[in-house]
Amino acid sequence: MVVAGCVTEFEPPYFGRFDQSGLASYFYTMRSAKVVSLYEAKTHLSEFIERAAKGEEFIVSKSGKPKARILPLAKTNAVRLGVWKGKVTVSKDFDDPLPDVLLEAFGELPE
Repeated sequence: MVVAGCVTEFEPPYFGRFDQSGLASYFYTMRSAKVVSLYEAKTHLSEFIERAAKGEEFIVSKSGKPKARILPLAKTNAVRLGVWKGKVTVSKDFDDPLPDVLLEAFGELPE
């Protein structure tokens, strides 16, 4: 519930997203998320983004109804370049034409 722009907790404790079959695909516990009004979210968006980056979650509501969530991005595993360096070698004939026997096995007749 939002009271004059004050941050309060959302009740009931569960807010579900439903898939096409009408079954809940997951339930999210809202007790840890703070509810803010749309006006407050627009006014202090950069503050909420910074706080979300630190792990807080917010529900943006309009007329007392939840409309959106502001939450931190999931941590991703960065791509490490060069992991296979020195472990894999490519033969010098890698780009050479395939042998006739192999071409025939794939249904391509040699010319």
